Amino acid sequence: NLLSLGQLELAEYPTATVAYAAASLESGDSLEARRLALEALWKGPTAFVVSDETSWQGNFSPDGRWLVQSIKDTTANHFRVFAPDGSSELLEQAYDAQWAHNWIASGSDAFFTRNSSQGVGYRRHVVWSLPGKKRLAEAEYEVPNMLPAISSKDRRLVLFVLADGWGGQLSVDALGFDGDLERLGTVDVDLRRDAPEEDRTRIVSDHLNGRWLAAMTRNEVSVVEIGDDGLSKPRLLGRHEGTPADIAFDPFGRVFATANRGGLIKLWDPAGERPLTTLQGPDGTRSVKFSGDGFLLLAEANVDNLRQAWIWALDADTPRLLRHIDCGESTGVFTTADYA
Repeated sequence: NLLSLGQLELAEYPTATVAYAAASLESGDSLEARRLALEALWKGPTAFVVSDETSWQGNFSPDGRWLVQSIKDTTANHFRVFAPDGSSELLEQAYDAQWAHNWIASGSDAFFTRNSSQGVGYRRHVVWSLPGKKRLAEAEYEVPNMLPAISSKDRRLVLFVLADGWGGQLSVDALGFDGDLERLGTVDVDLRRDAPEEDRTRIVSDHLNGRWLAAMTRNEVSVVEIGDDGLSKPRLLGRHEGTPADIAFDPFGRVFATANRGGLIKLWDPAGERPLTTLQGPDGTRSVKFSGDGFLLLAEANVDNLRQAWIWALDADTPRLLRHIDCGESTGVFTTADYA
């Protein structure tokens, strides 16, 4: 019935169709049922794009209108931008033969790229205009740094730089889309990878919003707000007992999650004073991750070389456990899945 309703509403009420499709997928008790739900609502591609270039990464903009392709050959790494009509343009070269990734801002008007530091000893961060298909600003560092955060609203790329190495201070810089580079402040942090697991600091940002840093150190959970002209003092939100496992931020800064190895997951409001809610995930949890829109949460576990994945929907006041998936035997390397 849900599939039939979705087909009837497809032409005139696409929003209703999405609702029917979601209900079909959630109520489907088999892989075949979910496959039929998707096929019933598939209208086909808007454009076919054929390229013989060596493409190793592609990212759609949040509004689905743009596609940025990473292309690498033996001499250079390029980026190609595909427009909504299927046309494309190869951007000017910004990197030599290093691997380089791209991330697109929530406003779908800009994206940033950065290269792997392996073999070259530096990272170059470049901000690009999507509609203009041109370079806007860049900054280069010869020291370790975390994944930056890009904000269409604030017209800046927020950079996190470990100027004193993994055991020193984290400097926070703002690279404006106009090219201005400003230091907003520093945070004392110990990110040494050789530290005991229970003492290791885990720190993340909302990389499509650029307004928050969240950290978990020795079971204490704290946040730092990234303002227009500086940083707030670290604010303690509470504690998460047990052996720490991971911390992750909703890309848009609405909520972040902490997890321990026992599978206890807490969702926190960065602007609030206490956890929003607590979830029980799988024993042996190694990582947590939000989907690109922030409305799904994934917890991954590895116990006795067997992997599990638990997925919650966060689009309502109360999180709903959607799926508990047994992923089979680990191949020896535990990686966090990427999903849309």
